[in-house]
Amino acid sequence: MAKRILYEVRIREEVAPQRWVKKSKFYNAGSPSEARNFYKGKGHIMWVEKVSREKLMGVGEFFSMGNKLMKEFAAEDNGHNTLLVQLKEDEKGRYRQKRFSFLKHRGEERS
Repeated sequence: MAKRILYEVRIREEVAPQRWVKKSKFYNAGSPSEARNFYKGKGHIMWVEKVSREKLMGVGEFFSMGNKLMKEFAAEDNGHNTLLVQLKEDEKGRYRQKRFSFLKHRGEERS
């Protein structure tokens, strides 16, 4: 008996005249051609790919590497203005700027 593996079938479906949407369908199959045959729709199959463990969990090699790198930067800095703290402060500043610009615009409309 063949081992079943999760495959992603990427398709392009026509939802309206001259309007296409890309979708992914997931099938447990023994081979990519079997997964391709499972799809019974009007769309065009763009590609079939084995689903990796990272994709199933919603993480990727880039993101885990980024976490490791950020932890290394934080460990190298002796607690003084670490990179993580600086990034967090920058993010807070962006939110403050958005909030105050919204309040300013809202105040101008009422006047």
